[in-house]
Amino acid sequence: MPINSQLVSIIIPCHNQGEFLNDTLESIQQQEYQNFECLLINDGSIDNSEAIGLKWQNEDSRFKYFEQKNKGVSAARNLGLNQAKGDFIQFLDADDIISKDKLSSSLKFLDNDESLDVVISNFSMFTGGIRNKTDPYCDLGAIKFSLESFLFQWQISFSLPIHCPLMRTRAVKSSRFDEELSAQEDWLFWVSIFKTNPKTAFINKTMAYYRNNPNGRTTRDYYEDQLLFTEKIKSYVNQDLYENFLKHRMFMYYEDVQKFKSKIRELENSRLYKLFKIYGRIMKKIRLKFEVNSIKTKAI
Repeated sequence: MPINSQLVSIIIPCHNQGEFLNDTLESIQQQEYQNFECLLINDGSIDNSEAIGLKWQNEDSRFKYFEQKNKGVSAARNLGLNQAKGDFIQFLDADDIISKDKLSSSLKFLDNDESLDVVISNFSMFTGGIRNKTDPYCDLGAIKFSLESFLFQWQISFSLPIHCPLMRTRAVKSSRFDEELSAQEDWLFWVSIFKTNPKTAFINKTMAYYRNNPNGRTTRDYYEDQLLFTEKIKSYVNQDLYENFLKHRMFMYYEDVQKFKSKIRELENSRLYKLFKIYGRIMKKIRLKFEVNSIKTKAI
């Protein structure tokens, strides 16, 4: 089947991101490649996301609106995967943007190589408007995408924004996002994809834009999910790889502790810290002297 007749399913979960949603959907509508379906999944939003989604659905039949009670981003993406009819899958969060040539440029790679499963583009950050771009938080061009890199380098050398890849639907197969995780769900998803050793290409061109949103979900601490992820990944890889993963993580955390201790020692040896200690001792003597004088005054 010619590549230009194949359908791309774009899956967008949304939870109270109505203020950004029109910009995100406009970046879809403006794609050079127009044979797409955009599945917007409203995950129990209480803002204007529903009104925006229904408006887009009524004005353009390629935009399809779904809603569910708030179950989390994993459940929303899974609903999108279950409803998708496309030959290719493109994820996009409701506050992010893709360039107008994201689909067309990625599909050219896939058209030239039938064995290619995943095409990953580069990305940049932005704050507020799309013109306020900043450098990406990692260098994807330096990464060799494989199961090992996702296991041992994730959050160390890189993490992969969900909207950078375009995948053939066959590469996703039965992979789904773990709905018990409220963080690290994308990490586990990529492990499930790359354990099948998909053929992957990288386009060193910025075509995905990641919003630096201070109120975003990823700014919160998910320590419990880190532990839960460590338990869950055991069923995704063989025993030797799992043990190596645990050793690697333990060593990484040990290094972090040692670096923290080193910083504490540097602080304690600094001139400013010593001056503060001297100041503290002086203030303590003054306070004790004041308390003694106060007791004497009351006695008189």
